[in-house]
Amino acid sequence: MSRLIEGKRKELHERLILWKNFVEFVGKRDESYFDLTGNSGWLRNIEDITEIVRKLENKEGDMQKLLKELFNKKIWAGNIWLLKSFLSGAPKADIQKLAEVVVDVKNSNEFREEWVDEVYELLKKHYPQAENFSGLKGNLFNIFGELYGKLHIETCPIMNACSRRFLEGYYSFDKHNYNEFKEAFEELKKEYLKIAGKLSENVFPINAEIDQMFNFFDKVKVWQMYPGEEGKFLEAFYNEKRIFIGWGKVGDISMIAKDINSQKGLREALGQKLREIYQYTSKGANPVATMLINFYNMNIGDIVVLKKGINRVVAICKVTGKYKYLEESPIEGTDYNHSRRVEFIWYNSDGVTVEELPSIPYTLEKLDWGKFGKVLESVLNGLNSDSNNNEQIPPELSEEITQLLERKGQIILYGPPGTGKTWLAQNYVRLETKENTPGDRWDFVTFHQSYSYEEFIEGFRPVSKGENVVYVVEDGIFKKIALKAIVETLKRHKELLGDFADELDELLQYLRQDAVKDYGRYHELKKKLWGRLLSLSKEKREGIFKDKDAPKFYLIVDEINRGNISKIFGELITLLENDKRLGEENEIIVILPYSGEPFGVPPNLYIIGTMNTADRSIALLDVALRRRFAFLEIEPQPKELENKTIEGINLKELLEKLNIKIEAIKDRDHRIGHSYFMKVKTLEDLWFAWYYEIIPLLMEYFYNDWDSLRWLLGSEFVEEVIPASKFNTASNMQIEASSIYKIKKYDLGTEKSDFIKALQEIINSVPEVSEKTTSGNPESSQELENDFQQSEQS
Repeated sequence: MSRLIEGKRKELHERLILWKNFVEFVGKRDESYFDLTGNSGWLRNIEDITEIVRKLENKEGDMQKLLKELFNKKIWAGNIWLLKSFLSGAPKADIQKLAEVVVDVKNSNEFREEWVDEVYELLKKHYPQAENFSGLKGNLFNIFGELYGKLHIETCPIMNACSRRFLEGYYSFDKHNYNEFKEAFEELKKEYLKIAGKLSENVFPINAEIDQMFNFFDKVKVWQMYPGEEGKFLEAFYNEKRIFIGWGKVGDISMIAKDINSQKGLREALGQKLREIYQYTSKGANPVATMLINFYNMNIGDIVVLKKGINRVVAICKVTGKYKYLEESPIEGTDYNHSRRVEFIWYNSDGVTVEELPSIPYTLEKLDWGKFGKVLESVLNGLNSDSNNNEQIPPELSEEITQLLERKGQIILYGPPGTGKTWLAQNYVRLETKENTPGDRWDFVTFHQSYSYEEFIEGFRPVSKGENVVYVVEDGIFKKIALKAIVETLKRHKELLGDFADELDELLQYLRQDAVKDYGRYHELKKKLWGRLLSLSKEKREGIFKDKDAPKFYLIVDEINRGNISKIFGELITLLENDKRLGEENEIIVILPYSGEPFGVPPNLYIIGTMNTADRSIALLDVALRRRFAFLEIEPQPKELENKTIEGINLKELLEKLNIKIEAIKDRDHRIGHSYFMKVKTLEDLWFAWYYEIIPLLMEYFYNDWDSLRWLLGSEFVEEVIPASKFNTASNMQIEASSIYKIKKYDLGTEKSDFIKALQEIINSVPEVSEKTTSGNPESSQELENDFQQSEQS
């Protein structure tokens, strides 16, 4: 009978919360850890096993080959040499007996230990020495525990070494009794669904989801590391997409380990070098040698937490490459020659504080799961806090943006200045990608009058080559993020790519570089990419690019209306349409003019543009752009200033009344956004925002139109310096002089009350109007105009 170990419930809940947070952090699929999507290789593995057993049952095909395929490739616990030898050399009758056991596993409603005993006897028959291997029965128990679980995954768990290890940490049960294991698993499943919920897609069995959690915690280690003293080399780590460690003068650890058979021997060899080169004592050399071995032995997929000081976490990355010794340290003046390729999952140079993290004596130290859970929780809280900036995106607005992007592929957020369009775009993609800074799954560019196709798509660029200057084709920001989106999608379908699948990560590293270091290799990889893609049938491309779980990429184009759209997008404007994207019904792949490379836009790349309507009306936008983008108006939100009163001035009222007057004499495109007042906390803040942000904007709107400005701001702010009547004009001259005005700037030291009174006059100059009017939808402009006139006369 299984039961929860006393005092372990809290720890179990913390572990389940950590798992839930990590899946939320990296998404449902991460090839280093797990795949909880409907397209999971894990599900395909179960389908393959089921098909092999069906053939065995129906006696279809070569029984020996089928069993080899099953135990050598499909059952991950089946890699034991005695079984491999048996499958290669056993007589047909014994192969038949093994096949019968496998078929019985499929048809049985319960796990039977006799399967283990029968196969053990078969192996012992051919290899009498098998009884000397004390762990053999345990290995066979794992094999049939995995096989039974996979063939009955909807109702039964998979039992193998990693699932048992996890459960043994929280439940007491006989580890060689499948029924007790299953009881413990069912108890865990109740806690799992209560704490984490189902994280995978609907087609994914919950038992399989939990098994992937077991595998994650069993295979992955977490490390904490200093990127130099107080994080001074953090930027170099991030730019190189590597982590480095010092003590490089000891030499290449892989070469030292080559002729040494044990970790103890390697530690002694490194300790000797540390004593000789760095003058360490034996006591000082041992922990450094151990740390260097840990760095060398890190597994691909291990997680590394980078810190500044003890409690400031600045990055989380995962190890993606084997140990590499660099002959020259990339960090000048250091011996940081030992390196590992990593992928940054999260990066923030300012970092977040995580209390009670242990210190690191020698650069690198193992971090337990409980501490990593606190790190992840703090990072996620920081992401939400930073991205929301204490202002949350309304759920209905976020949902509307998502729906428009799914329908059109690109959207323009338009509205008056100061309504938070850029803030909204950036924080929407931060929340969607869980990435706080641009550079990987999202990027940011601002259009201007001289911005060109060569910067956005591709163009020639001079680079030094020795003493000469040569011109190379440089990819622009749009092309690079499109290629990233394509590569990340293809990584989910490697089985269709042949040998090129192994080169996808290399291409991705080039795409992440600010400056390409090897153009020849980079262009070769892109050529292979398109060659492989174009060799696939349209149906296969459709299957690849209609993968709804492919990671989404975003490009924010700020001030999109300020650029020459035809000049910047060129022929690619057509490719933006949803039905023209890769894998779609009317897919278009063009040949680019500079590089001669094929190019298409993937469906998992979304463009979010922002447009200031005070600069240019939507009606004046390029027709091709208007047709291909969805448009969402972002209006001023006075309610964001609710209950914000400065020295008696209600900021919500001030903004509302000012915008009503602007709309009455100008139009809705020239209203003022709420962001101008968001950071106002004191009268001094309000004075600064009024005179240095709002009034200059209004003077631009009403350039040299002092009558409109005076009506808008009142005579308290726009004072007449010289009346027109003061000018003496000859009666025979057809010239009509105008009055001269200026903006009155109040001194807060001596005229504080006058400044407050002048602002209040603006509020009082507008009659009380309905909520519909203040939201920008006046039902009767004539009634509103009459109210103004009455207010002015009074």
